[in-house]
Amino acid sequence: MPRSDPCRHGRHGVVKLLGVDEVIRSIAWILARLAPVVALGWLLYTAWRRGRLGWAFAAVAVLLAVAWLLAAAAVQTHFHDADGFVDCWPHCGALQTAVSWTLFYGPIYLVLLAVLAAVLAAVDRRRRGTSLLP
Repeated sequence: MPRSDPCRHGRHGVVKLLGVDEVIRSIAWILARLAPVVALGWLLYTAWRRGRLGWAFAAVAVLLAVAWLLAAAAVQTHFHDADGFVDCWPHCGALQTAVSWTLFYGPIYLVLLAVLAAVLAAVDRRRRGTSLLP
């Protein structure tokens, strides 16, 4: 009996293909995590075009910091089982999902937006001719 192709078949000889539902769910999962940073990035870009990048970045940073602190406080005070996001899957409530996203993705979003703001500021300085780069 010929051996099956190991690249095409799973460990036990079962072909593993993603169904349409899994693909749609994966795309929705990715978009849900990218939507906030894209929206905040667009806000920073718009503020940069109007010459208000510094104020907009400060407002976004304060907003993300306050959201993170509120989520951390909810976990510390056991507010409506907010700390249950660790072991609630697959039956997590909206508060648990929001707390977990905020605690994990909030700092990541802040770093990404800080990089975007730094790039926009460098482009602005270069356009004005006051760049530190040659």
